[in-house]
Amino acid sequence: ARAGGEIVVLLNDDVVPQPDFLEQHLHAHRRLGRPAMVLGASPWRRPADETVFDRMIADTSMIFFYDRMRPGRWYGFRHAWNLNLSLPRAVAASERFDESLGPFFFEDLELAYRLERRHAIRVWYQAGAVAEHAHRYTLAGYLERERKLGAASLDLWRCNPDCYRAVYGASPGDLALEYERYVERESRFERERLAALRSLAARRVDAFRGDDELLADIVRVAYHAHLPLKRLAFRRGFLTRWQRQPTRGPTAADLGAVGPHHSPAAMT
Repeated sequence: ARAGGEIVVLLNDDVVPQPDFLEQHLHAHRRLGRPAMVLGASPWRRPADETVFDRMIADTSMIFFYDRMRPGRWYGFRHAWNLNLSLPRAVAASERFDESLGPFFFEDLELAYRLERRHAIRVWYQAGAVAEHAHRYTLAGYLERERKLGAASLDLWRCNPDCYRAVYGASPGDLALEYERYVERESRFERERLAALRSLAARRVDAFRGDDELLADIVRVAYHAHLPLKRLAFRRGFLTRWQRQPTRGPTAADLGAVGPHHSPAAMT
């Protein structure tokens, strides 16, 4: 159905909004007095048998960056997450999602990049707009997500090279050799790292009941221990997709840099 209200709210199908969710979004837009993308809080639902890995997902930047954000502040386009985001209908009509991206990965970020660069519209964090995120990851599922993310990053390059560079700091051709070296170097330690992380991540949180400081320390250690595995998965996904391209590597023109909702002039 076509949105007809003053504000368009974007949600994942696995979030559960609190009763005052819409009121919080609307209040933020009216209070700001300027067009904005308003991001609400989406804490992860904690299962009864919560593990260290569940807590890692909930309390660190493994997927979202909520742990690095403060309520009532402005943020850039990389914080525009469709699981809990609202924007004025007029803004939503001015720039559309690039339908060549998705159905997940980068479509929200790429749209937010255009809104920020073309219209100076940024992300406001309204922590009171709460929609609990009922999605549980396993370690294997998380690493598979990273692999898919690495492959999908080349779709972002194809549709919006400037956005890709803003996120990754270089073009795919500049990154490919670095990624190949990383995979070759770090793969030697993968089995041991994965075994150690599996053992630690599987521990039940209730085993640390009464010692929150120890649990926080373990989550912190496990988070840093997982980073090489995360990077390996992402780089492998990227390289598998990249190596299907011509040997010289695709340029923006090769991959069709101008997507269906972009004009060459608008991308400069």
